[in-house]
Amino acid sequence: MTENKETSSGNHATAEVQRALALPTLVTNRFIVHAGQDIMRVAFGEQVLAGQDTNMHVAVSMSTKDWLEFARLIERIARDVNQNENADTDTASKEDVG
Repeated sequence: MTENKETSSGNHATAEVQRALALPTLVTNRFIVHAGQDIMRVAFGEQVLAGQDTNMHVAVSMSTKDWLEFARLIERIARDVNQNENADTDTASKEDVG
């Protein structure tokens, strides 16, 4: 699995990121995981209202190793975003007091 960031240097990485950003975005709040020995498949969907059927959008299959790497990447990014939000909140609170 290759990690790409919007700030990646080089034309190939920039073009790859631009193609990734051009994809349609689907809202998802439901997922179903099927784990085999070497491959995991995750289907993503959305349930708009309680009691309604889930509208499944897409399924993605990767090796278990790639899913673990993906999970670590998501965790790291979420932690960084959370820390930045906390820092912004702390700064705003100090500015309000001062």
